[in-house]
Amino acid sequence: MMSIGWRSLGFLIIILLLAACSASQGGGPEAELNASANQADEQATPSPTPSLKAPPASKWDDRTLYAQNLNPSGQQFLDALPQASVYHIWLTIPENMTEMLTGSLEVRYINHETVPLEEVYFRLFPNYAGGQLTVQNVLLDGQPAASTLESDQTSLRVALEEPLNPADAVVISMDYQLQLPETMGGNYGLLGYFENILVLDTFYPMIPAYDQGSWYAHRPYQNGDLTANDASFYLVEVRAPAELVLAASGSVVDESINDGMQTLTIAAGPARDFYLAGSPSFSVLSEEWNGIQVNSYALEGYQTHQRYALQDAIQALETFSDLFGPYPYRELDLLSSPMMALGIEYPGIFGILYELYEEGGFTYGVPNQAMLETVVVHEVGHQWFYNVVGNNQQSEPWVDEALTQFITQQYFVERYGDGAGSALETNWEDRWAQVENEDIPLGLTADKYEGREYSAIIYGRGPIFYRQLEADLGRDVLLEGLRGYYQQHQWQVATTEGVRQALEKACGCDLGGWFSGWVYALE
Repeated sequence: MMSIGWRSLGFLIIILLLAACSASQGGGPEAELNASANQADEQATPSPTPSLKAPPASKWDDRTLYAQNLNPSGQQFLDALPQASVYHIWLTIPENMTEMLTGSLEVRYINHETVPLEEVYFRLFPNYAGGQLTVQNVLLDGQPAASTLESDQTSLRVALEEPLNPADAVVISMDYQLQLPETMGGNYGLLGYFENILVLDTFYPMIPAYDQGSWYAHRPYQNGDLTANDASFYLVEVRAPAELVLAASGSVVDESINDGMQTLTIAAGPARDFYLAGSPSFSVLSEEWNGIQVNSYALEGYQTHQRYALQDAIQALETFSDLFGPYPYRELDLLSSPMMALGIEYPGIFGILYELYEEGGFTYGVPNQAMLETVVVHEVGHQWFYNVVGNNQQSEPWVDEALTQFITQQYFVERYGDGAGSALETNWEDRWAQVENEDIPLGLTADKYEGREYSAIIYGRGPIFYRQLEADLGRDVLLEGLRGYYQQHQWQVATTEGVRQALEKACGCDLGGWFSGWVYALE
């Protein structure tokens, strides 16, 4: 189960309590993006009637609720990210999943760039993933605002009446409706209601990262993950049928049941995004490690591998905490779900392909129990590299994926001794061999890889790059560099140069030749 906090308080009461607290503002992280937002569909979103009132600015900076989701090591960042966006999201899930999911959101956005902004973009990723996300009643500080759909309705441009200067804030609110796809579509089938399991990947309008004069507002590339977000804070109220067992990013701080509907208030952050899943058929196994509650969700009848997954996650938490630094949250959830991938990561939670829970089965010729451990470890590793240390997964997918592939192998070495990661190394080599070991650079944008190249280079050649560095620099030096990279870039958006600089600091050497030969795009 999720951690339970103030049971007697409702979401709106919590908002009112926060309004009594004072605010402070400062600097925030930036992303390195190369996006274009000039594909306008020119369909203005009407906002005739305000449905949400702009809240007092003073409430946005109280981080008390979020502390309940953070370990002491994570709580130090509550006041270190004063310019992070703060979302308040309301979501109602109907009993019949073929009906519309409805909700509202309000977000306080602070311009932490060095130039004034004339607009703020929101991504509507369900419109890419086979669903339909529509918005109404867009407000700026409580007043109707003009908005335009772009990039095949995957982006919403909200025009600002006056340029938003650096360090200035605006509160944007809107209502939204979400129609789930009926079949698995784009983005690996991560949004929908399949096999009696509800999965809500990027279900709400979200603000993407901005840098170098552009927003990430283009239509997402087919390869790679969708999001490229700054770290934010989320306070989410979910109304859902009482029989739905829910798992989400963050921790539950309030809950109630009335007339067959449950209402949960969830606090999450800092986090790259917010994820929610549920099923009336979920069972939950839980265990605590080092003050962290680990919850394993699976359908009835899969308890054996459900417990294996739980133990694998705990061992990965221990290994990566020792190698790089403490896991920031007090909770980690994992769940089995249908998808067109082996696993998918979100802040404080991740999904695993549910076929891996079948006892005695094989996936790609590998016994399910062995494959399950590998996938669980990989997704736990993403809590360090994707969530805490962010990166642009569209323009530099290698930064988190190749590294997480490599540290998955390091987990096996740590747990089982030298040679234990050889099967993974063989897998890397087999992947790269699919493109005949071509020296295709690691640092390309996701759209530049064709056919098998994305898997072969990002998941094959990428970790081989780290293995070769390990052979040259020594394991201790390489791990020192990766630990420094993690510590330096927590809750920021890192780039290829951040990786290189951290490794060069650890080895006291120039790795320009390595990066030119493996990573940088050829001129």
